[in-house]
Amino acid sequence: MTEYSRLDARLLPAFENAIPESLRRRLAKEKNMAAVGAVWDGTPCGVSVVELKYGGALLELAYLFVPEEYRGRGVGSGMVRFLCECAERMDAPLRCLFTAAGKSDPLYGFFADLPDFYVSEETGAVCRIPISGLTTSGELMAAEERCKNAVPFFSLPAHDQKNFRRSLEARGIYYLEHMDGLDFEEELCLCAAGAGGPEAAVFFLRDGDELALHYIWCASGRQALLFSLLAKAARRLEERGQDDWLYVAAVEPKAEQALARLFPHYEVVRRFYSAAYEMQ
Repeated sequence: MTEYSRLDARLLPAFENAIPESLRRRLAKEKNMAAVGAVWDGTPCGVSVVELKYGGALLELAYLFVPEEYRGRGVGSGMVRFLCECAERMDAPLRCLFTAAGKSDPLYGFFADLPDFYVSEETGAVCRIPISGLTTSGELMAAEERCKNAVPFFSLPAHDQKNFRRSLEARGIYYLEHMDGLDFEEELCLCAAGAGGPEAAVFFLRDGDELALHYIWCASGRQALLFSLLAKAARRLEERGQDDWLYVAAVEPKAEQALARLFPHYEVVRRFYSAAYEMQ
């Protein structure tokens, strides 16, 4: 028999090895984060992490893991049902943003088969571009010298970094809300520093063996600066002589058209979907 419960400080250590380090750090310091564990005959057999967002208006499933030896026994769906019951008591919708190769992917089927869950149509994609081909994009590299004041973002004073993040959050942009614990490629994280603060910025991070373009931003009318920063980062990658892939996540359909124009050899790896529990 499988039992489910919220993991407090006493129970969490038994499940810690199954939770990514970045999430463990957030669980330790953020009151709006919580972990739920599954136990099969006294043995930990699964864990999930949820985040209460927007002042309690939404419960988001941020992480779900079941060891391979326990898959197919209903452990994962049991954890989600437990979270649905919690969401109903809180009167907050439960949502999960996830990626899958397509509708035939087992992960897509997992959410689609859950009772009272609605899975949206694809809303974006994870793409990859061969690093060796980044600097062959004439349109991108033509902008390389447009930015004369590019500096590594993480070389800025701490208060300038914090002010930049706050300025994005004031616009409703929260991609950089949780930077602690992420493995940023600091040499590639560049910004164009203006008199009033950064005018454009690009962020790359290492996710295991994968290099990812994590986030890009520019102020209104500063697209040329953004392209210049991307071109400079591409040049640095070329100088490293790497012969693998650059991954780009959360690419929306309109952005995918631009990606295809700049890098014809890009590939779509996974699609983004949203699964939401519809409370009765």
